[in-house]
Amino acid sequence: MYPAQSSHSAPQPEHHLTQPANDTAASSAPAHKSASNLQIRMYSPPQMTITHTAENIFHMRHSKNGVGQYFEFRQGYVPWKRQRRSRACQNCHAKKVKCEGNGAKCFNCTRTNADCKWIPMKKRGPKPRDQLPIDDPAISFSAPAREIIPAAPRNSAAGLAIPIPIPNTTTFFATGPEISEIDDETMRRFYSSEVSEETRESVVYYLDYFYGVCPIFHPATLVRRVVNGEVDPLLIDAMRASAARIISKHTGKFIDVDKIIANVQERLLLGLDSPSIDYVQAVVLITSMFGGECKYLSYNSLSCLSASLVTRLGWHTVDLDNDIRDGNMSWDDWLLLELKRRTFWVVYENDSYQSMLSDRPMTLSEMRLFVSAPGSDYTWDDVTMPRVTKWPTRFDTTMDKEEILRNGWVLHTLIESCNFTALISRVNNFLWDIKIGLSSKSPADKNAPNIKYLKLAPLALPSTDEPIKSLFQYPEFGELHNLICEWRKSLIRAEDMKSMWEPGLPFSKFGSLKHRLFIMRIRYFSMYTYAVPVMHCLHFSNRPSYFTPRGRMRDRPSASASPTTPKCAEEAVEDKIIREILDAAFTDRLNDGLLAYDIVDESWQICVDIVHDLVAHINRNSDIPLDRCDQ
Repeated sequence: MYPAQSSHSAPQPEHHLTQPANDTAASSAPAHKSASNLQIRMYSPPQMTITHTAENIFHMRHSKNGVGQYFEFRQGYVPWKRQRRSRACQNCHAKKVKCEGNGAKCFNCTRTNADCKWIPMKKRGPKPRDQLPIDDPAISFSAPAREIIPAAPRNSAAGLAIPIPIPNTTTFFATGPEISEIDDETMRRFYSSEVSEETRESVVYYLDYFYGVCPIFHPATLVRRVVNGEVDPLLIDAMRASAARIISKHTGKFIDVDKIIANVQERLLLGLDSPSIDYVQAVVLITSMFGGECKYLSYNSLSCLSASLVTRLGWHTVDLDNDIRDGNMSWDDWLLLELKRRTFWVVYENDSYQSMLSDRPMTLSEMRLFVSAPGSDYTWDDVTMPRVTKWPTRFDTTMDKEEILRNGWVLHTLIESCNFTALISRVNNFLWDIKIGLSSKSPADKNAPNIKYLKLAPLALPSTDEPIKSLFQYPEFGELHNLICEWRKSLIRAEDMKSMWEPGLPFSKFGSLKHRLFIMRIRYFSMYTYAVPVMHCLHFSNRPSYFTPRGRMRDRPSASASPTTPKCAEEAVEDKIIREILDAAFTDRLNDGLLAYDIVDESWQICVDIVHDLVAHINRNSDIPLDRCDQ
């Protein structure tokens, strides 16, 4: 259920970083101010340095005296009185310093021995259609979005697929610009010396391999913020730690992952008092990484931390006081709102998975959530689109499978995953209520304070007064089984998308229709497998030993003799070793189910059948590289 961190062989997309840096690019970090309202943590000014790293650029942009000290150190001379110029060369424009030239090589570029380039004046708004393409094929980009993406549907209905009380509203569109041409200047700067190679690798490989399972970014805005030095270095390091094995596999570089993780964890503790959206997203990335690495203790701790952060910041009720019906929300405000929604629902997923693995209630109370589903246009995922076509908009629950595939709605995979995590929460609560109910009937627990004063939710009792021997006696058990099967059957079949996807696309094609279908096929393939462990968790609890006070079947039948024969010494040692291995990963409830020999026959057959179906599902999609799939 987590992004794979494996080293399986796969076609190596060497094109990701083959776009050469432009040697004539500006040699220092740009000082453009971002129009985004994203919260960035403030840092104290660093020591003066001229090393162009993402962290130094970030410090200089957000310190009071960093930029002034930087230019004072670099220039160190008394300039003559300059005349006011209406134009500047590319280097001076990036540094926001006065330019001495008027089309020829300026003094600043002459002094720094830089290539002085002049860019034509541009007007605000979309570029004209007859603009000449870039001559250099190494930095060519995808076609304009209007040529790749079909026309957007005009009837976007309101509603949510997530079974959590959320108001039904009507979609309203704000007046926005038409689809813009490719922001080639931003991409050129992204592949220039303005962005360090480590930062570029971290962003490219993380988005390429993990964006589908954790779509908490707006790709175009993320790239622009990276170019402008506005992203918290903590988030970049979290991306690099998550994608370290992928980067090492494709580039051959050694990356000390443990050192990066230790550094990130130390900085996470320092940022708890003033968390920004970059900080929360960094926590989410590290949480998912620990889940994929099977480090469940750290995964549990960080999933609780991320759930605590989103509630502390009020993201669990982000739509309670927010009114977008008037359609007057600016792009920056709506972008920030969408990022909060997406981040919240990924945190909700992690919290639900961990509650099942650790046998605990969810940290996020479903009765206190008031968050709409993300409602972005499908052009959200296109890295060449600075903004989506229209905003604000809501998630459309009325689209059929054909329309989802025709437009490449990656968002539907996130919503389907959230739907399933809600089912996981119901399964966990159902099994928990049964254990609590049985414990409350025990004479030893009759006077326990947590049982005496706790008002438990009513649980549908079996239809007979006989002793409980099977969970099939509970009506809710059969209902949960049917809901899991229906969810699994409702998914788009990954094998039906074989002829649609196109692997190995360059990063400049990220978010195009072909690339969105590539992401969707991998996500639908992975989500189909999610039902197997949840179904096993539900049916492995359907055993007589589950209804005992401890719920554990301590002695298994002997493999060498009759069931009544005690186990030999070797079998006892083997059971002890298996138990110790499982205890390091899962809780007693899951481990007892995995080791039990008294599972009801009907439940056992269901578990066997779903495993055979899983094998057939993997064989039908054997062309998908394993390192692209979730663990």
